[in-house]
Amino acid sequence: MPSTPSRISRLISLACILAALLAFFLGAREFLHGYASKNWSRTDGVISFAHTIEHPDLDSGSVYGVESSYDYKVAGIDYTGTRVRFGMFESSIAHAQTFVDRYPPGKTVAVFYSPTDPANSVLEPGIFGGTWIPLVVGGMFLIFGIGLIYWPWNETKAVVQANTQNEPPLFMGLIFILAGAAIFFMEPASGVPVWVVHAAAIFFGIIGLFIFARRLENKLWSKILMFAWIVIFLAIFHWLAFGAGELRGTVTTPFSTKTGTNVRPFFATFAIIFDVAILAGLINRLNQKKRK
Repeated sequence: MPSTPSRISRLISLACILAALLAFFLGAREFLHGYASKNWSRTDGVISFAHTIEHPDLDSGSVYGVESSYDYKVAGIDYTGTRVRFGMFESSIAHAQTFVDRYPPGKTVAVFYSPTDPANSVLEPGIFGGTWIPLVVGGMFLIFGIGLIYWPWNETKAVVQANTQNEPPLFMGLIFILAGAAIFFMEPASGVPVWVVHAAAIFFGIIGLFIFARRLENKLWSKILMFAWIVIFLAIFHWLAFGAGELRGTVTTPFSTKTGTNVRPFFATFAIIFDVAILAGLINRLNQKKRK
């Protein structure tokens, strides 16, 4: 009997695939602009300012980016640019400082701008490492979303035994458990509650246990672990969305890139989508049971 994904798994899968498409769109946008910028027109500009900015990070405590501004003219019209390069990503203070040192205030620099949109400019044309990040993240979301559709949710005992060889290798479960143990003893970043770190550790540990539980004939344990995994995921995600204070980061949209932005509203949007999807799935499940 072929497996049929539940309504909840289909809704979560759809949300993951939509998130993957959004990440692919943003990554492709950065990639194409970076590639095209190598052939953009060039003019002279003057640096107004460049300095490092600090943002709290969930893993390392803080990450650092660069905030800059430069003025230039095209066809007698004044423009102000803020982009150093496409694919700029936040990192250590030392990495960010190299860009600040490279562009001191008052320095005359080469500015590359789009011939069709002179307001779209960059100081360092080309494709850089950060361009690949949304593409990789999108790939992870896509794999997870498609995996939810084809995961053997409702197989009979005979089919489960026949497909045991298709289950994830047991050593993967051990890797996830060890990763969870390592995360458990990490120091939380500035402004991050200890429970978030512990929840993340348990999150990885449950994935490892789930891989082991999939080998058992009694699938109740794997269902319990899946439920616990979803609860912890939602708890962490909702803290990112609705926790106290601001969570600063870099936001890239089809129209701009902003650093130092409070990203909690963006997490909140996805959290509400997940909540509505899960609530709709539960209501549908209850209605099906009543009809039976």
